[in-house]
Amino acid sequence: MAGAEKTRLRRKTFEVLRHLVAGPGQLVTKEALLDGVWAEAAVSDSMPSICVAELREALGDDARTPTLIETVHGRGYRFIAQVVTTTGSDPAPKYRAVAQEPAIIMVGREAELAQLHGWFARIRGGQRRVVFVAGEPGIGKTTVVKAFLDSVAQDRVSESAMANASSSTALVNRTCRYWRR
Repeated sequence: MAGAEKTRLRRKTFEVLRHLVAGPGQLVTKEALLDGVWAEAAVSDSMPSICVAELREALGDDARTPTLIETVHGRGYRFIAQVVTTTGSDPAPKYRAVAQEPAIIMVGREAELAQLHGWFARIRGGQRRVVFVAGEPGIGKTTVVKAFLDSVAQDRVSESAMANASSSTALVNRTCRYWRR
């Protein structure tokens, strides 16, 4: 890969790369990747290896003769390339402005929102809870979840409370997984 070439990666694949680069030369176990990248979800044990394969393909690395990511069979992975940190001499990255989403219009779902808020209050109090939002396509599951998350954000819930809730709660929508923006 050329030095200035841009490569698109899936978010979780990029998170795996960040974990590997954070400790160059150090072994990162599959368990550490699962805990660090997929802490909020139950996924297959094969996810780290899938993401590493995606990284190798995107970065032009070869598993048999690695120059970036080395597999330590049965243990995990190691980032073996030299990591160079630059200082303020590089130009600042440019970010695009993201348009705000319009307010959610929802009719007749007050009872469902109240139920989600009740469960969320119990979770914040330390009670474990798993919540599934399921139903027929097109009935507004995603809209209800978005409205709930927006109302929680408007209540200025602390980031630590959201982290605790996301580790003990799963809102699952069969057509669209949506937990954090």
